[in-house]
Parts: sequence; structure tokens; C-alpha cells
Amino acid sequence: MVFLTLEFFVSLQFSASTIIDVGVSRGTPWLYHSFPENNFILVDPIPGFDKFLVDPPKNYECVNLALGSSNGTVMLDLRGPRSSVHRWSKESNSVSEGLIEVDVDTLDALIERHVPSGLIGLKIDTEGHEVDVLRGLLEKSSRIEFIVCECSVRRRFDDDYRFSDLIAEAALKGFEFYNFISAQKARPVHYDVLFLRSDDRRFGLGCF
Repeated sequence: MVFLTLEFFVSLQFSASTIIDVGVSRGTPWLYHSFPENNFILVDPIPGFDKFLVDPPKNYECVNLALGSSNGTVMLDLRGPRSSVHRWSKESNSVSEGLIEVDVDTLDALIERHVPSGLIGLKIDTEGHEVDVLRGLLEKSSRIEFIVCECSVRRRFDDDYRFSDLIAEAALKGFEFYNFISAQKARPVHYDVLFLRSDDRRFGLGCF
């Protein structure tokens, strides 16, 4: 069963006024449709990614930046929607278009600059870089209401993380696994997963 629908997120009654979409590529229409009136911060290091957005949200701002555990620069391997700051496994069938240097900053810094107030929903899909993105969330973690994150299951990159690494990092930030929101498969490569704050009322048996 796939839960990436307007009805699913509406049923959870989230209060976040801003959604940060980290790793946009050509866009995340299911997310935009689920929160049609929210403000969006679209974050991606691919130069000019805003020109390739498909079905963008109603209210949005684009930020051309990579996110990580600290600020600086990093080399980005350009592969269209599979672009990554990590080295793809030799078994991958994607083809590199070359390397470029891109700026990196933390989630804390991004939130400080672009979302000065209010609760935030966070989506992360960064091709093997999800754990490092979360490591840059320290002082602002209390403002995050939920996290939707792509989680690697198989080793797609030479330095890929384990599923348990992401679970552990989310727990350090005060979040726990709530549900898979992409179709379950017999031999998965990755899953989209929803995390909620560990004290969220939605974990109660009598809720929703």
C-alpha cells in the first residue's frame, strides 16, 4: 500500500506552516499536493534546478545549496535526479555528467535564515546523504514536526549508511519511526519513511 496521498497527510492533522524539501531535483508533487497552502523552501545543489521543476507548489522559495553536518564546500556528482555528493556503487547503471563544487550549509543555518518562526515539516531525499543532513539539525530540532526521509536499504554508494544509522540519528534528534510511506517490496533498494517526534500524540493507541 502507498500512502503518498493528500488524504493520508490531512488525516494526521499536522500543524507545520512551512515545509522544507531537501533534495528537490525536478520536484516532489505528492508533497506539494498534500500541503497545498503551505510555504515551501526548496533546497537543491544542482545549478538552475528551479528551471526544471514539475508541478511546483503554490508558495515557494528556491535555495541553491547542499546541506550537511557543517558548512563549506563539497563535490557533487551530476547524474540528473540521481546526483549525489557520494560515490555511486560500480553496480549502478546511472552515468555521471561530471563533478562540480557546491556550497554546503547546515539545516540549522538554513532555518535561521529562511524560516524564522513556526513549525516545520521536513522532507529529505539526497541520494545517500540523508544522515549527514540530519546531523546539521541541532538547535532547531524542536521546531520540526515531522520528517519524511528516503532511507537506503541496499548499498547504493561506496560509503552508504545502514538503515539503522538513520534510525539512530533520527532518535538522537528526538524522532521515531512512524510508518513506511512508499510501496513495500520483496527486495527493496530504499524506502520513504515518516518520522514523528517521540512524544507525538499520534503514537498513542487511541489517536487517529
